[in-house]
Amino acid sequence: MDKKIFRDISYGMYVVTSKDSGCIINTLTQVTSENPVITISLNKENYTNEVIKKENSFVVSIISENIDKNVISIFGFQSSKNVDKFKDL
Repeated sequence: MDKKIFRDISYGMYVVTSKDSGCIINTLTQVTSENPVITISLNKENYTNEVIKKENSFVVSIISENIDKNVISIFGFQSSKNVDKFKDL
């Protein structure tokens, strides 16, 4: 893991994914840097939360201010339970 990525964590928006699910979050906090630990917050009723618990892993992508608005629509306004969010990416 490149620990320099911690320098890019600030208040913003992130895409959290696990297996075939993903959603937008705005809460990510660095807890430690020596043994890298972060925390994220998801709605407990969110399908992505269910998948993360099952898979016991997730990926976080920092969203740029210049992101294609379609990415926000895909990951922010529909459920992975009903839609394949990755099919056009």
